Amino acid sequence: MKKAIGIWIIAFGFIVVLSAGTSFAVEEAKPTAAPIQDPMTAQWEKNAAPGENHKLLDVFVGQWKHTVRWRMSPEAKPVESQGTNANRWIMGKRFLYQDVKGQSMGKPFEGIGITGYDNVRGEYTSMWLDNMGTGIMTATSQFDSPTRTLKETGSFACPMTGEKTKPSAPCGKS
Repeated sequence: MKKAIGIWIIAFGFIVVLSAGTSFAVEEAKPTAAPIQDPMTAQWEKNAAPGENHKLLDVFVGQWKHTVRWRMSPEAKPVESQGTNANRWIMGKRFLYQDVKGQSMGKPFEGIGITGYDNVRGEYTSMWLDNMGTGIMTATSQFDSPTRTLKETGSFACPMTGEKTKPSAPCGKS
């Protein structure tokens, strides 16, 4: 009989705890007052939201195979290698994340790029890092509507020459 009473006391206590937890959860779920919307907050939200300029990067999203051709000097024979890109949106479609794998100079190559549109500056910004150096390349670009291209300019610390700020050549140029 003592066992049965003890079980009922434990069961009753459990029900009381569940009831208290349920009523507590209901009270926590009550709606709160709407946040204050001042002009500065509204401007921040506008400047922080992805827009039409971000959508232009949609064409790069997906899995890609690529061929890279580069040369050590304008008169040198181009060196060619193949690889893959896995590109996806991050941070609520604010930035395009690029994960690149391949070969370079007969060695495994991996790189990461992030590109987005800066609403405040009115330009595309990007950064690139890879396992062929310890620096981060940064660049800005403008979208050229007639040619539907991003014209990029940037710089990097060159591990080959030791230059601390070397301009990066536009894509397709040597």
